[in-house]
Amino acid sequence: MSDQFYVGLDVTGFEDNGRRPAVASVTLQVDGQRVVTAGNYDSGGMDLYALCPYGTQEMANAILARAYGYQFQSFQADAANIDPAAELGDGVTVGGIYGVISAIQDSGDGYPSLSAPGQDELEDEYPYRNTTERFLTGDMDSLRAFIQQYLGAMNTELNTMKTELQIMTQTLETISNKVTQLDSRVSALEGGS
Repeated sequence: MSDQFYVGLDVTGFEDNGRRPAVASVTLQVDGQRVVTAGNYDSGGMDLYALCPYGTQEMANAILARAYGYQFQSFQADAANIDPAAELGDGVTVGGIYGVISAIQDSGDGYPSLSAPGQDELEDEYPYRNTTERFLTGDMDSLRAFIQQYLGAMNTELNTMKTELQIMTQTLETISNKVTQLDSRVSALEGGS
């Protein structure tokens, strides 16, 4: 957040959409098999989850240190009398709560509507996954990675076997040709004596 603004009750409409559970853990999904976690996501708090191919334990610890205990406050404030310099990411106190401006709808009258996504919008944009869902997703990702790796190894093995079979077929054809040639010679020798 770069700035903080106070609007108070200088709005035409206000809706408090509640708080999310406090941040209790951070999970960075490095790839299909590796996950880096900081904190305790079994505590019932929110887990910040992100796909991060460069994630390290130090990164997860640093993110958790900054975000631990934070509760996202969602709201909708219609026609707010706010400084025109306000922008997304700024903090605002409106209707007795403090939140972060996540959306600004301005009709040009100088009184924009401010909001931070409510439960439904937040779930659509930033889905919360409970511990079981994270374990199942992690297990599915791991299983998918294992199957892809195993299928790749099987494909390589099958290609090797196919190449060896082609070599064996060529060798067998060569031997068959030699036997046919020898048979012709034997027949010629038998008939010529």
